[in-house]
Amino acid sequence: MIINSTIVYALVEELKQNFSGSKILEIRANSDFRKVLFLTRIETKRQALLISIHPEVYRVEISDQKRYRKLENQFLNKNIFSEIIGAKIEAIEQIDFDRIIKLSCVKSGEKVSEYELYLELTGRNSNLILVNHSDSKIIDVLKKAEIKEGSQRTLLPDYTYKLPPPPPQKNPFLISASEFKQIILSNPNQNLLELLSKTFLGVDKFLAGEILFLSGLKESVSEKLSDSQLESLWNHFSDIFAKIKERKFYPIVILDEEQQKTAVSVLDLKSVPTANKIKSDSVADAVSDYFRIKFTQAEKENLKKQILQILNSQLKKLEARANNLQAELKENQDYEKFKKFGDLLTIGLDKIQRGQPSLKVADVFDPDSPEIEIPLDPERSPAKNADNYYRKFRKAKTALQVIEKRLHQTEAEIKIFEELKNQAERAENLGDLEKIKEVLIKKKLMARKETKKEKSKKQKKTLFREFFTSDGWKVLVGRNSKENEYLSFRYARPHDFWFHAHTAAGAHVVLVRENRKQLPPNNTIVETAKIAAYYSKAKGSKKVEVLYTEAKFVKKPRKGKSGTAIVERKKTILVEPKLPEKTNVY
Repeated sequence: MIINSTIVYALVEELKQNFSGSKILEIRANSDFRKVLFLTRIETKRQALLISIHPEVYRVEISDQKRYRKLENQFLNKNIFSEIIGAKIEAIEQIDFDRIIKLSCVKSGEKVSEYELYLELTGRNSNLILVNHSDSKIIDVLKKAEIKEGSQRTLLPDYTYKLPPPPPQKNPFLISASEFKQIILSNPNQNLLELLSKTFLGVDKFLAGEILFLSGLKESVSEKLSDSQLESLWNHFSDIFAKIKERKFYPIVILDEEQQKTAVSVLDLKSVPTANKIKSDSVADAVSDYFRIKFTQAEKENLKKQILQILNSQLKKLEARANNLQAELKENQDYEKFKKFGDLLTIGLDKIQRGQPSLKVADVFDPDSPEIEIPLDPERSPAKNADNYYRKFRKAKTALQVIEKRLHQTEAEIKIFEELKNQAERAENLGDLEKIKEVLIKKKLMARKETKKEKSKKQKKTLFREFFTSDGWKVLVGRNSKENEYLSFRYARPHDFWFHAHTAAGAHVVLVRENRKQLPPNNTIVETAKIAAYYSKAKGSKKVEVLYTEAKFVKKPRKGKSGTAIVERKKTILVEPKLPEKTNVY
């Protein structure tokens, strides 16, 4: 767990320095809605805040103006938490030294609106929740949690937001000397490193190791600690958290024995050898660097695995081909025998009776003239049998040349692939593997991956059909069952309007409400319903009944086929199937 309470404590200070007073320009999400990008501005300075709620790599990253545009183009889904677009970040705080960050936002307009954005960096339950300040009601949530029996809280729009249950570990800022000592004395046989890291929030094995190192204690203590040892342990524990409270940070990335990044610390650790730590300019930089290398390492291992699978498969095929060619070579090497049989049969044609299975003759081409037996085809004439052996001779002679050539090529290919395999196994970095990948791409054994720019352009063009009503409201239309499902259950926000032909199969249609408090006018409802009717199997009818409701009342049936939906609280309208006069389709 790289992101612990101590890391969050330090990150919050850096977030305050970088984003307090900033205006939120845009909030975007990546394709699987696990990463969210906040694009902000304060005066002329633009910055990006990257939030990931991925269960394994949940984190916060701060990106400066240089990376702003690059990140901006990687996140295509723009309609996220639109209520706070244009709001100002007034305050940023950590909740109870837990892995929860609260951003307080204020949006000015006809009336002032206040919001709280809660970032829960809690492992597989990580989430981002937008809450109305006045009544604590959830407005939107990135990862929706359905109502379950025994669940302590429901993360769905219009429900009251409750903080996650507090962690069982103790807050190190609130612990007293007597409490600390009692905890240690109450666990005399437990490994001290494990005891410290499991008992106190924000204490990982490296920080626990530092406390023990400074105290002159080992991880395992066979006997009860003396009063002086206990006092030393408490003093160094409290000193470390005093430094953290005073924000005397010295962020480092910790390396393992193989120089792979293994952790981040907000303090310089004397217990870690100098060769195993890298100084970072900030905690945010250390976190970004750690994950960047982690992703590169994961990419390297995945690519290595993929390359070795291809190489092993190719080597297996080539070795099987070489074995078959060796067998064919052995079979055809004795091709001169066929010519000898043909010559002997030609010499002794008068001795052969049609229907004979074989002929025994003296081998006149051998100085000893031994008797040999030549197999015959009883169905053929003596002359035809001789011609058959001459034909076998010519075929075997030609085949032998081809087989020898193919065997030589196959053996050369085996050497190339064995060398590539050795290089892949010895590869120290991603660059070495990319060179091998290029060779395999040229051999058409691997496909070239689309660049992010190409992929982004493709996704942008093919996400959904897009229309605009006469008064400028955006309408999105799914083109197949897969797009329908994604549009209805992943892309549409709870307050968007959802349309579908009432009694006919058809596309899922979503009317985008940029402002959840603004209801679409009646003519917009009618125009959107016409689009839904047009993209249905009832398109040929003069009038089609179309149902509509808010997207939050559209559910996916359990074990339902892709694109199927259950609709609640629906209204219906009778319209003529028709597209807007000014069609804007992508």
